[in-house]
Amino acid sequence: MEYNGDATLYTTLDEVLIRMNFNSKTYIYNLTQRIAAHINSVEQPSERMECLLFDLKSFKQLHKKPGMIFLTQNAVLHKQVDNWFSQEIFYLEKKIHYAIVPLKGGEQKSAPKDKEKEKLLSILSVDQMALILRAADDLRIVMARSLNSVFKNIVPFLSTPYQENISYDSMRSKSYSAESRDKEIVTETLQQMIKKINEY
Repeated sequence: MEYNGDATLYTTLDEVLIRMNFNSKTYIYNLTQRIAAHINSVEQPSERMECLLFDLKSFKQLHKKPGMIFLTQNAVLHKQVDNWFSQEIFYLEKKIHYAIVPLKGGEQKSAPKDKEKEKLLSILSVDQMALILRAADDLRIVMARSLNSVFKNIVPFLSTPYQENISYDSMRSKSYSAESRDKEIVTETLQQMIKKINEY
């Protein structure tokens, strides 16, 4: 059932699936891709934020049936989509902030902000990025003298929505004590990347 151009982008089928907690990874990926396309159709960051918040409000207003779940081994649909919205809102807030702050002062004052802009924001957690970097080292995708060197050279340029400055030593340590949920999220993310690559 296609989007019919109404104020909300959620179709009648979406309403049914969301109410029944249809937490299929494929469906949730499809849903968030459509929301992202809807948001990206707006040009100005401030208008994108307004659109994003409206889509979130519309999503939260959709009813859910207590006790229903499609796949018990997966997190509930509302939790996964809520998390996606949170990450997108944080990213957009950062983007708007960096676009405005440099205009407030002179060139010398804006220099520290330029350094901050060099960091890449990842929606993955520190633990999840640690797994990816360790796997990249084990498979020799990145070449360095040691695993410690891999983290030391890459981590200073990374940040997460909840942690601006990350300790490379702490991230390296976490790569050896991965939790099952973090492994699942990393695996799902890599699968989405494979799917995207195949679409190129």
